[in-house]
Amino acid sequence: MLIKLCQALGCQAPHKFSLVKQLRELAKSSDSELASVAGSVADQLQSGRPFIDSLGLAHATQRNELAACIRVGEATDQLSVTLRQWATMQTANTESERALRAALIYPVGLVMTTWISITWASWRLIPEIAKTYSLFFQDFPTWILWLLFLRQQIWWLGILIVGSMVLPTALWFRKQLPLRSGTTLGGFRRLRLEALCIRLTQLQIVAHRPVKEILENCISNTVPEQCADDENLTGLILDQYISHLPTEARMLLHFVESGLLSPSDTAEELGQLASLIECHANDASDRNVRFLPMLVSIIVGVVVLIAYIGLIYLPWVMLLTRIGEEAGS
Repeated sequence: MLIKLCQALGCQAPHKFSLVKQLRELAKSSDSELASVAGSVADQLQSGRPFIDSLGLAHATQRNELAACIRVGEATDQLSVTLRQWATMQTANTESERALRAALIYPVGLVMTTWISITWASWRLIPEIAKTYSLFFQDFPTWILWLLFLRQQIWWLGILIVGSMVLPTALWFRKQLPLRSGTTLGGFRRLRLEALCIRLTQLQIVAHRPVKEILENCISNTVPEQCADDENLTGLILDQYISHLPTEARMLLHFVESGLLSPSDTAEELGQLASLIECHANDASDRNVRFLPMLVSIIVGVVVLIAYIGLIYLPWVMLLTRIGEEAGS
């Protein structure tokens, strides 16, 4: 609902934007749920509460992102634009996550089918192996005793098999998720967040804001407050504290600060860079959707190969080999 609210606010003209007025209009003209949220936010704003606190965002990462958009929008008189940019990023991430969940249908079915197949085969065939062995020999060797023990622990064996298939996929998923600090290990989310930061920087360049102020807006939600002072601004550019502002964008800020590029040229370059990163984010999302079923298929194939060889084929081969050796002697 918050994304819908920001989208609705983002449709307004930037230079004729009155936040409380627009919220009141949304409260009158929108559907009941959106109208309720818009009216509540407007009431809190009129009572003197900050806009970001009025939105009631509990997720720290989203709160930091939206707070940066609000701060830049208020500084450049482009609040509706920055709200729309944030909503666009969140919508794109939601669509990518929905596509990724849809891509999970086949892997989940494959994992369940594999689990049933291996469990059933182990439950039915291990006693047959032991029975056949008892027809020729009196004492069971160690490997048959182990097979019988595994059959007694069939549910734990099933959990182990499923875990061996799910764990690598879960670790891959973890790499795509945001951390508590607001950064991400990789994937389309980080790329889209970088593109959003570049868009915010572009708006500030167009508004002829000082580079020092631009840097403060970039870092205030990503570094400790004690680091964001005048003495450390240069170091913050050179280091990795501005975790969501790519190196290329930081270089452009260096150039405009030193006079090597005009603000208009810098803004144009930043726009092209943001568009390029957004394309990379969309490509990364598409790759994830294609890669996930393939990853699970490879893992399942390896697990099936190991399970069937270790629990079924190899015991039969060892049994027949032992029978042949006894017959030959």
